[in-house]
Amino acid sequence: MVIHKAKAKKAMRAKLRARLFARRAAIDSRVDSNDAGAASAALLDDIAALEDIVIRRPAVFAGLARAALSVALVALAGWKAAALLALALGALPVLLRHLTLHLTAKPSAQLADAVVALRKAMTEFAAVRAEIAAYGLTARIIKALAPLEAAHDRAKTQLVKAEAMMGGVQTLYTAAVVAMVFALSDGVAPIVALAVLAGGAGVEATGGLARNALRKTGIERSLARLAALSRSREVAAPYEVRPTPAAPLMLGAIAIVPGERVAISGISGSGKTRLIEALAGLRPTVHSLRVGGLPIDEVSADDLRCQFALAPQDPALLVGTVADNLRIAAPGIDAEIMLAALRIVALEARIATAPDGLDTWLASDGGFLSGGERKRLALACALLARRAWLLLDEPTEGLDSGTEQAVIDNLDAWLAQTGTGSVMVSHRPEPLRLAQCVVSIGSLYLGQRASVRVADQDSADTSQPLPCIITPSAGLKCLAKPLCKFCASSGRKAAQIAWPSCARNSLESSCRKLDHDKMPRGSKSKGNPLSFSRMNLKKYLAGAEGSPPRNDPNT
Repeated sequence: MVIHKAKAKKAMRAKLRARLFARRAAIDSRVDSNDAGAASAALLDDIAALEDIVIRRPAVFAGLARAALSVALVALAGWKAAALLALALGALPVLLRHLTLHLTAKPSAQLADAVVALRKAMTEFAAVRAEIAAYGLTARIIKALAPLEAAHDRAKTQLVKAEAMMGGVQTLYTAAVVAMVFALSDGVAPIVALAVLAGGAGVEATGGLARNALRKTGIERSLARLAALSRSREVAAPYEVRPTPAAPLMLGAIAIVPGERVAISGISGSGKTRLIEALAGLRPTVHSLRVGGLPIDEVSADDLRCQFALAPQDPALLVGTVADNLRIAAPGIDAEIMLAALRIVALEARIATAPDGLDTWLASDGGFLSGGERKRLALACALLARRAWLLLDEPTEGLDSGTEQAVIDNLDAWLAQTGTGSVMVSHRPEPLRLAQCVVSIGSLYLGQRASVRVADQDSADTSQPLPCIITPSAGLKCLAKPLCKFCASSGRKAAQIAWPSCARNSLESSCRKLDHDKMPRGSKSKGNPLSFSRMNLKKYLAGAEGSPPRNDPNT
């Protein structure tokens, strides 16, 4: 019986967690003010509070039954004693609730806040524990946590003192009730003794109900948050996501049609990952983005989920099996489908050699998987989601060249076969083979057109003009980095590329405008260190050896 109850409670908690996390997922991350650490800490505490209420609920009925039985037994010793006990049991919850509001409300609320703050900090530091150990920051982290620990200890101490005072009051109350029951009891000694014991048991049972009221004070805010969460609509399960036609995208002034593959270029820290997360609906955008003709801020989170599948730069895995993590994207899929996805990301052999294959257990940090393998597992999840657009954030970072080439080749074939479009961020040249269009992140901030479109970067005949269209730009700085990356990825020098005349004219016009706009008032273009001179531009387009001029800090 005990084992059966334990299993039932475990199943109930799992069901509650699943429902609450599903409802939490329905909240739009772009407008939710909580960061991940605070949200997870609060949600865990709220779930614990809900579990506590559910588990303690049977004790309420048991306490009421014990109190009623104690009054009935005391009645055997006289109606006066029974009436006194009934009045005393009715007054006890009122007394304890009054004491609870005055003694425990403040420390209980302070303890709840301290627990959330401490758990948030511990979660954030635990995520970078390797870096903390590597750089010898343990002492500084302990010092940073000390105020939070002190606040937690103070609140806990105050709450324990309040509970002790309430326990003392209940003990004195019990003694007084037992004494009065003894004084008012009539009958033989055994009946009087029974009445005294029953009176004490009744006060104890009622006190247990009052202690539940004590717990309620500390979890009222948790219940309020859960009530608000329960009123939100549930997000559809992945396999219930409605079929949605692929929506065209607008990145700044550049139109991206469904099925097209785009690479975002820019220096580190320029906002490329933020753009990817904005498309996924995880963060508010600072760029000019449109999905299906609408500004992305006007597109619901559900609609974005139907369009985009994200393979993040730093994926987080669930504690569970490999299959559990893959089924997040497509619940109900069989092993054959999962292995096919793992084959595309060159992870099938690694999982096959694991102790239990797809049923091998993974910890939150990936367990036996390396960083690159965790990234490829997340990529497999994104493929299984089968969305119209695939968002790739540094998809091959941390991979050796052989594995990287295999992943890119397989991914190229999969994208071509399924007609899936992609938006990719990568600082490595190999993944750029997937791109048909390179977009500068700088052009999105400025609302300008600055892209490089390519048709076949691996053409064997490099003497033929490259099928390339460079859209008009207000500045060459936005184009320099995509051009350099393109030349590097295609294995060609600038001298080997026969640039179309339209590209030359567009770039020269852009350069003249940049020189004019950026030139300090009263100075000449020649002395402006922030721009390319026309002479350097002509040399570069004409096939001069080397890279773009070094005097531009952004190139």
